[in-house]
Amino acid sequence: RILVGFEQAMPAPEVHALRLALWSHGPDRGQAALRAEVEEALREDPAHPVGLQILAELDRVDPLPLARAAVAGHPDDPRAHTFLAGALEGKGAQSEREAAYRRAADLAPDNPAALNNLAAELLQAGRSGEALPVARRAATLAPWSPPLLATYAAVLSDLGRCAEAIPV
Repeated sequence: RILVGFEQAMPAPEVHALRLALWSHGPDRGQAALRAEVEEALREDPAHPVGLQILAELDRVDPLPLARAAVAGHPDDPRAHTFLAGALEGKGAQSEREAAYRRAADLAPDNPAALNNLAAELLQAGRSGEALPVARRAATLAPWSPPLLATYAAVLSDLGRCAEAIPV
């Protein structure tokens, strides 16, 4: 579906988030310019998940407190829950990590990356049967994406459906 002539104002924090998401695809403007962009984004929205995630990377700090702040500030933003899930490490955090990936997928049911993250987490937890419809949906939405296809194939293989996994 293509919307022709559709315009919508983009909030300033989202402009910064878009610029940050595309940062690595443009010319190298250096760390100072990247930091300035992150700081401007966080002045506009101190809990913005993209700004906080990049800040954690720049400062090489534990991302978990920043991810929790992003979720608290943006409970309906799948990016905040994905940031949180990625910050939760180790077997002890498995349940909370899965819940965060599940929440991101629930908030963005047509986002193949969010679905793939959940499918990969379920696969890692040994729950391939539960991962299968999620991985299939992600691969259907983005059949050109090698990482999504790899997750789908891994789920099929784990279920013993190798003949189906091979062409995927």
